[in-house]
Amino acid sequence: MFTPTANPPTFVTPEEHAQITSSTPESFSDIPPALRFHDTEVDIEVDPKLDFLDEKAKGTLWVTEKAFVFIPTGSANGSEAPLPTGFSLEYPSITLHAISPASDDAPANLYCQVEDSSAAAPAHTEAEEENEVEDDEDVTPMRELKVFVKTAEQLNQLFHALSLCASLHPSQMSPGDELSGQRGFFGGNPDDEDRELPFPITGLPNGADGAFQDAAEPEANGDDSVDGGRTRSDYQSGTERFRPY
Repeated sequence: MFTPTANPPTFVTPEEHAQITSSTPESFSDIPPALRFHDTEVDIEVDPKLDFLDEKAKGTLWVTEKAFVFIPTGSANGSEAPLPTGFSLEYPSITLHAISPASDDAPANLYCQVEDSSAAAPAHTEAEEENEVEDDEDVTPMRELKVFVKTAEQLNQLFHALSLCASLHPSQMSPGDELSGQRGFFGGNPDDEDRELPFPITGLPNGADGAFQDAAEPEANGDDSVDGGRTRSDYQSGTERFRPY
């Protein structure tokens, strides 16, 4: 979700972060996040437009291990005028990010899809309305974010920085997703006794339907043998029978 902010994030360099974490601190929560990417000349586009920011804006981008922060260009530091409002993104809300190649309409950029409950739900086409589209409540409102930098090298650095930081904040699974890990091999619930396999099983000796049958219980003869089988003594003679294994 796009959270309005006018304040640059708190951070340390990766070298400083490594030095701080090399020894046991009093509290890990007090350690500032490491800065993985920083650029003062970034162009962004957000669609649908945010209420507090133009659809297209220039400004400064910080990619820290805690958040993805953009603040548009405004008053210089030292001025009494407040900085314009930008946004901060938590990584679990970024559901997709990729490098979008250059096209006739735009140069290469970092493309992101961001979950944002404040965004308007996507409009349905006439065909969808005729088919009585259901489950609208399951549709998560999204915004598209495009980030433009000056060079291809910077774009690659930005992509890898975002990938690294996002990997530190895996998205939370919904209850339905958690149950999916408990499904059977063929996608069914293992508790469903009547489920059928998606293909016939043939060539099994225990039954034409491929079902496994329980083996008959052996009959005991009162010694260490099983009817029709052999014992250890059948393979030994003389004193060898009494030797240890």
